[in-house]
Amino acid sequence: MAAYRLRLATCFATYHPGADRTIAWGIVVFRRPPEERRTLACIVEETVQVLGLAADRATYFPTVFTNDQARPAALSLNDKVLLRTLYDPAIKAGMSLEETRQLVPGIIHRLVTGMKARGEQALYQD
Repeated sequence: MAAYRLRLATCFATYHPGADRTIAWGIVVFRRPPEERRTLACIVEETVQVLGLAADRATYFPTVFTNDQARPAALSLNDKVLLRTLYDPAIKAGMSLEETRQLVPGIIHRLVTGMKARGEQALYQD
């Protein structure tokens, strides 16, 4: 699988889950050095995937998960909110999908409310 990915992709990431369903380790692999903007966009997207926000396509824009040439080389606010949601203290390793789905709307609401009051800095404070 890795050899197949390496032939086709500019870069790709993979991670290994721990026994407790956490991410034990991850790695981002580059096939060859492409143009600088694509390299940065690839680093950002694949690193976010190794952190647990795994997607190759998204239903929202802007995002690092877009598959066109307009892919941003930095996390969009949407991506930051979703990544911060994933690492909210209420989300625990081993939770079921249903348990997580029940928590996510409230977490996102709290983050968006905080951003409206204090700006993007609210994503980095509890």
